[in-house]
Amino acid sequence: IQCPHCHKLTEPQQKRELNNRGVWLREGQHIDRDGNITGEARRSRIASFWMEGPAAAYQTWAQLVYKLLTAEEEYERTGSEETLKAVINTDWGLPYQSRRSLE
Repeated sequence: IQCPHCHKLTEPQQKRELNNRGVWLREGQHIDRDGNITGEARRSRIASFWMEGPAAAYQTWAQLVYKLLTAEEEYERTGSEETLKAVINTDWGLPYQSRRSLE
């Protein structure tokens, strides 16, 4: 996977180390490459956490790619977006945009 900021490539075996070094930020906060946290943290009585699928410990990157390709293949074959939506939302942790709206 390529970092969207520095464009450095990350290998699957680096996932655990990167997750261990990760920092949870509250909505409204940002972190620079030196680890300095800035921004006004949103106040809330609810603790909510989110991360994208490639950072999740329970699936390999190969599994994520396989599930995505399989769901895309099903969409091409049937026109149904349900499996594709579930994979992108649940496994990848990303919002789903309807393929029909993009066509």
